[in-house]
Amino acid sequence: MSNSSKNQPIFHINQVGTFNSGDVTVQGDQIGIQHNHFATESNNRDRPKIRTILFLAASPTDRPRLRLDEEARIITEALQKSDYGDRFKLEQHWAVRPEDLHFLLPRFNPQIVYFCCHGEADGLALDNGNSKTKFVPTEAIAAHLSRFPSIECVVLNSCYSDQQAEAIVRHIPYVIGMSSAILDKAALKFAQGFYNALGADLAYEAAYENGRDAIALDGIPQSQIPILKQKPKND
Repeated sequence: MSNSSKNQPIFHINQVGTFNSGDVTVQGDQIGIQHNHFATESNNRDRPKIRTILFLAASPTDRPRLRLDEEARIITEALQKSDYGDRFKLEQHWAVRPEDLHFLLPRFNPQIVYFCCHGEADGLALDNGNSKTKFVPTEAIAAHLSRFPSIECVVLNSCYSDQQAEAIVRHIPYVIGMSSAILDKAALKFAQGFYNALGADLAYEAAYENGRDAIALDGIPQSQIPILKQKPKND
């Protein structure tokens, strides 16, 4: 078969009638049309975009242990049980060091970056490679995240991460931080509500509100701690 013939339309007979294509008329008892190339293009257009969630977890041993495994399970279950959870791909990485961001972000080009770690005004508390704390400076992480235009939302599920969120939102459309210390159980409830909503195909603003409602509905008086910041539209 020549190369040119590989690019010709392919028709399958399945319907009574006559089909005319340019100089070629096809007749038969059952005639129908299927153009494989066009069908593939149409399917690709109709297929929803898969958004990658980059789950970055760290709980150094010199700080109180975080329930990160439970948080990962909650997120996984929220997506699995939701109607549109198959539109997300969850990439989990543990004991994350600052240098890990150098290859994880360009490797996955995520739409959502989700940090689970301790935080302070000095920055996010990641791992130094020996299970001890190493802070990532606020401006450094904001600048690094700005290199990746694929990122739509950053969630800092960490205590006192409001300052980091303020720096990051200069570059990223949606950023969620915590205005003060947040209990582990409140952080877990927020994650559950947030991803339940995303899995239901709701927007980031609605997912944020659903996360806060999940905290309040469980009777935990910390629903006002998560703060959503949005990049100004004219930036």
